[in-house]
Amino acid sequence: ALGTPASGVLTNCTFPAGHIINVTNDIYTAEPAASNTSLAVIDASNFAVTVSPASSSSTFFIIVFLSGVDCGDWVQFDLYRAIGASTTANLSGQTQGLCNGIATFMNDSDFTYTYLDSPSTETDITYAPSAKTTNASYDWNINDSGYSSRITVMEIAG
Repeated sequence: ALGTPASGVLTNCTFPAGHIINVTNDIYTAEPAASNTSLAVIDASNFAVTVSPASSSSTFFIIVFLSGVDCGDWVQFDLYRAIGASTTANLSGQTQGLCNGIATFMNDSDFTYTYLDSPSTETDITYAPSAKTTNASYDWNINDSGYSSRITVMEIAG
């Protein structure tokens, strides 16, 4: 028996590998601006998703959509991840981040990037977008002109 579906929780049910078992997202509407030239979290207290893995074999598919991006030069984006006291602002390990492009002033560019993470843990994990500019003379900002950005994390059964 699968339990009482009206309760919102299925008991005695095991999903096979590859199924999405949890989806969490965050919508961000603030308009931060910074001129950092090293990857740093955009706004960890307000633009992040924390998940509690169902299993250490879970994989996480992260989708980040940043809207209304302005910068007078190149802006680079990546992912920040925290597992307990262990953190990294450059999850991809790529020098130029997961996504980069030139976003000129008043351009309101949109950027979408994805990442597949296999952290092998049952400890809570926090994911947040990170960003930097290649030229400290220019600020980058997101959500210009009232746009909103999103981060979505899908847990996939391992």
